[in-house]
Amino acid sequence: MLTTVPTYEELMLPALRELATFDQPVHIREFVRHMISALQMSEDAAHEMLPSGKQTKMHNRDSRALWYMAQAGLVATPNRGVKQITEEGKTLLARGLPAIDN
Repeated sequence: MLTTVPTYEELMLPALRELATFDQPVHIREFVRHMISALQMSEDAAHEMLPSGKQTKMHNRDSRALWYMAQAGLVATPNRGVKQITEEGKTLLARGLPAIDN
């Protein structure tokens, strides 16, 4: 069980793997809930807020990881707040890389 929120770079590969499990585009809120479950995060870590108090760290870092991967062409944004893996993302996963970073 994770007791701290991973950095956005640490989330890149797990997020891409999990995004690949969705047959349809997924809203970021639903995806964050999915990631919390997939990573088996503790309740405290899952609900830890940014200093601003406006967003959880997990939502922020998942969003950031997905944004950077979108810039690299691995993730598409078909609608606002909605993400989907691209063919390039699927190809990268098939290569079996140990990590993704920016």
